[in-house]
Amino acid sequence: MVLLILGTSACKKDYPDDIPKWLKKKVRQLERQTSFHRGNKNGGAMIIDEWTDGSEVIYIFHTGIHFWISLIVYDQDGNEQCNTSGNFVGSCGELNDLSKFNLTRQIWKEKQGW
Repeated sequence: MVLLILGTSACKKDYPDDIPKWLKKKVRQLERQTSFHRGNKNGGAMIIDEWTDGSEVIYIFHTGIHFWISLIVYDQDGNEQCNTSGNFVGSCGELNDLSKFNLTRQIWKEKQGW
């Protein structure tokens, strides 16, 4: 019984199973890299959130949580739409109005090791 519990928890992923394949691949890549190798010199961890306006789903990568925050917005298919510095209004690539999107859930958060 104990081995079954240990075996199941050892395989647990740090992200939901129902996210797109490109995003799973991206999370696995990020899990293997450090903040320095990723180029995140903003003094904080990366967070990936899922947002929706009711019909479209987008994914927002927060690349720093302590100082200057850069947001990279991807559409459902993994196409980068824009890179913005925390200004979540107006258009973003092919997305017309970011202010209509609402946070659905947090997909992944980098573990802080400092």
